[in-house]
Amino acid sequence: MKSTAFKVCFVIFVIGAIVLRYVDKPGPGIIAFELAHTLEVANDMVAQWEALDAIPLKKFSLFFDYIFIIGYAGSLFLVLQDWWSKSQKTWLKYMQYVPILAGILDGIENIGLLQIVYHQGTQFSASLAFYCASIKFIILVPAVILVLYRLYRLAKS
Repeated sequence: MKSTAFKVCFVIFVIGAIVLRYVDKPGPGIIAFELAHTLEVANDMVAQWEALDAIPLKKFSLFFDYIFIIGYAGSLFLVLQDWWSKSQKTWLKYMQYVPILAGILDGIENIGLLQIVYHQGTQFSASLAFYCASIKFIILVPAVILVLYRLYRLAKS
């Protein structure tokens, strides 16, 4: 991929991955928080973070994730979109939008998580985060596999 848009998104993705890995300490991690499913479990995680004085890092992580979404969703979308434009395969036409949907779900999920971190969450907030995160991860798996396959094929040619 040689497009400037892809390069920008990919740089955001790489920097974002590094930053989010750094701020996800101490545990429990954000992925566990996303998948907490109940308000009680999520509040227990928040209490652990408060005891470790890690709440500022976790809040930063949740807000910074909005930038990271642009990186991963944009990179995946642009690779799939380029592939579709060259192949005109109908399934790729629809598959290219999966990363965008995942990014939207990630953004909604973050709203629920932020409500919990700010002690304004309800069971609905925890469930919203859980279901958005679960669907996001499930739909991203085939998109990531396809993008890795596409990049591998481009590198070989």
